[in-house]
Amino acid sequence: MARRNEGHVLQDYRIESRDVEELGPHALRKRALKSGRKKSEKASRTNPLLYHGERARFHFFQCQQLLFRMQVQCLLKLWHLPTEFEIVCRDIWALHLSLLPSPPSPEPYFFRHDMAGEPPRSAGGNSGGTTHTIPEEGQEAEDKEDGKSSSDLSTDSEDEYARMADLEREVSESPTSSSDEEEGETNDQAESRKKAPTTAPRPRNQRTYNTYDSPLSTIAVLMLSCWTLRIPVTYMDFIRAIESYDLVYLDPIRLLPAAMVQHLTKYTMLALSPHFSPRPMQVHTMVSRLARLLHRKHHIFIPEMNVAPVLWRTVRAFEGTPTLYNLVKKIADVLSLPLTLHHSLTPTLKRKKAKDPSWHKFDNVPVEVSLSSAVIVVLKLVYGLDGTARIPVSRVDPLYALPELNALLVKIQSLEEGSNPSMQDVLSVTSELTALDLDETLLDGYLDFCEKALLPPKGSTSEHTILKEYFPLQYSSRRSENVRPHDAPSALPAINTSLLSQDKILGQLPGKSYAVYSPTDILGTAPEDYELVMQRAAHWTGVDEEVIHGVVENLERRLARWWTVLEKQKQAQQGDDSDQ
Repeated sequence: MARRNEGHVLQDYRIESRDVEELGPHALRKRALKSGRKKSEKASRTNPLLYHGERARFHFFQCQQLLFRMQVQCLLKLWHLPTEFEIVCRDIWALHLSLLPSPPSPEPYFFRHDMAGEPPRSAGGNSGGTTHTIPEEGQEAEDKEDGKSSSDLSTDSEDEYARMADLEREVSESPTSSSDEEEGETNDQAESRKKAPTTAPRPRNQRTYNTYDSPLSTIAVLMLSCWTLRIPVTYMDFIRAIESYDLVYLDPIRLLPAAMVQHLTKYTMLALSPHFSPRPMQVHTMVSRLARLLHRKHHIFIPEMNVAPVLWRTVRAFEGTPTLYNLVKKIADVLSLPLTLHHSLTPTLKRKKAKDPSWHKFDNVPVEVSLSSAVIVVLKLVYGLDGTARIPVSRVDPLYALPELNALLVKIQSLEEGSNPSMQDVLSVTSELTALDLDETLLDGYLDFCEKALLPPKGSTSEHTILKEYFPLQYSSRRSENVRPHDAPSALPAINTSLLSQDKILGQLPGKSYAVYSPTDILGTAPEDYELVMQRAAHWTGVDEEVIHGVVENLERRLARWWTVLEKQKQAQQGDDSDQ
């Protein structure tokens, strides 16, 4: 708008001023269209090869299954097991996965696209539909230069217009309110929406891997397979094989192929790599739980333990004889020791009253613990283990078929102190031996162990070697002559029968003055002989000494009740005979 500059010398002089106070309706406005070009994504530092979420959990079970197959092959060679053992392990492993609290889902990345009807993208290692792009060096500068070009602006504006047209079409086709959507939704659509796979992230306070997902579950499946085939093994057999690195368990990542290791995060590696060998009670808890679930949900009954070989091994752990074997067998029959993995797999006790229990305390302990406790009960009945000698009256007493007490205790003491250690004793976690305490033979064996434990086998991680070793087309024949025979037991001196002619004041009869020691009595002290036998039982079974004390006390009190009932029955029978 032009205005007159007042006070100017020249008449009718005009000057143009650009100070605009108002704009008319026909004023020209210029505006620039914003480019709809996407901003360059921020560079991601995550490794696209690493798996996360459900895909990482699925990959975790894949690695664990390969390690489980390695463990099966190790046991087939180490213990010369039949080929049917692998078939049983495979079936129980599949049942174990289905009985987990959160069983592994199908491969989540491909399964999600399969349910959506979309072909899976060729993403390197992402678990979801989002892809993380990692721009190369100088890519951001190139994006800035490309943003200035007119060709990109025109392309972006066309994309913006097309996007706006799609939005308008969706708005016109959609209902006017959310209530209409709820009314128009059918029951089939609601059910399909409920069944649709969810890809929501896992809560922060929820653990990805629980106790039943740990590598300990593979040992539980192996143990349950041995029970199914009635192979007489104990938990310490597995633990000794693990400690000597004959069974794959410790540091297993070095045995996995590189194609599987590259997708493992540090947390998944920690979950696959236990730091120590398991404890027998931990394995027994897993095995008994799996056996109980198989019986309850699939009606699969796990048979009793093949107890005869295990009982003989238990007796030999105490340097016992066949006579001690027969005595322990009778006591175990009287006490009705359970030979199953869980008390629910055995018939319940006879209940005379409603408050009577259906099973005994400590019925859920491992079978070898119950057998060791029964051996201790028999040794207390025969020897006393309280510092007082037991002298029988009759020459046919079983005590004369047993070794002398002092010689027996000296032999057990030498076993506990490790005066003649084996390679298994050296590699045990509880061993206090050092390299300076080893002789030349044990030192050579220890060097071989270090080479086996620290260095991976040559070519073990190549795909060809893994397929040939753990997925063979045919099995090689295994001959039984490779089994190493056990050493002959050393003979111990027997009890002198000349003690019968001596005065009875020198000792007591076997079974008399039987003392029951309570494990909760912190002020009382047990005799040295009794403590030595307890230590031997705890060392052989791998459980704590307090557990052995509790089981022994329970068996002793049950035996005392049985003896009381038996005496009452005898008295009642004698009374009936006298009345007649």
